[in-house]
Amino acid sequence: MNKKPWVTTEIMALYDKIRKLRRKIYTSPESTSDNQKANKEVRKNMQEAKEELIKKSMYILKHRQNDKRGKQ
Repeated sequence: MNKKPWVTTEIMALYDKIRKLRRKIYTSPESTSDNQKANKEVRKNMQEAKEELIKKSMYILKHRQNDKRGKQ
């Protein structure tokens, strides 16, 4: 079960790619650079997904507060 809501299926697929690359990491220099690129891509996607989730959450909270104020 995923405890982090910002981890998408796309990010999980990238993690799978990294796992496969780690098995090959010591066989060639190309696999090392591929692994580094994949790690960078995962970190970037995780950060973007987390920021998007925070923006959505803030938007929802803001509108809930406005709705409560309007009902009073």
